[in-house]
Order: sequence, then structure tokens, then C-alpha cells
Amino acid sequence: MHQRLFVVDSGTTPLIAQNLNATALRIERLGRRVRLLYSIGAMRNAAFKEAARTEFDMRPAYIGVFALKGAASRAEAIPVYVDAFSVTTRQCPRG
Repeated sequence: MHQRLFVVDSGTTPLIAQNLNATALRIERLGRRVRLLYSIGAMRNAAFKEAARTEFDMRPAYIGVFALKGAASRAEAIPVYVDAFSVTTRQCPRG
């Protein structure tokens, strides 16, 4: 899945930097269904938006998250810092 969040040019760079202050990635799995959601904004707890969803059989032993520079051939490498990471299991009540 590749999701473009911003079109970067000289006029949007300050706004992009501000919006990336509270970026979040959420991966949800329920049975065969997997959803990838993201949140961007200047403040924490912004609403999540769905980037992609799919269904497939997977029983992962490990989880890995990585980033790519995209299609740019000469993009500068920028470090990423993770403030928090959590894995939760939730039982959904069946009505």
C-alpha cells in the first residue's frame, strides 16, 4: 500500500511540518480483514482516516513497520522517531 499524504512544494513545507507533529498509524486486524489507518495534524488525537483495507490469511509471528522515500531518486533520508507503540486485543460483544 502506498498512500500519498502531501504534495510537497516550497509553499506547503511549513504546513506539512506542522501537520506531521502528531502523526499516527493504526493497523487493525479482525480475522482475515486488515485495515490501515492514519492520522495527521498539529494536535494529538486527530481523527483516523482509512488508507487501505484488504482480506487475507495471515498468522504473523512478528510485526514490522518501515518507510520508503517514494519515487524520488534524490530524496534526503530523514530519521523517524516513535513516541509510543502498543498492541491490544479487544473482544467484541456479540449481540
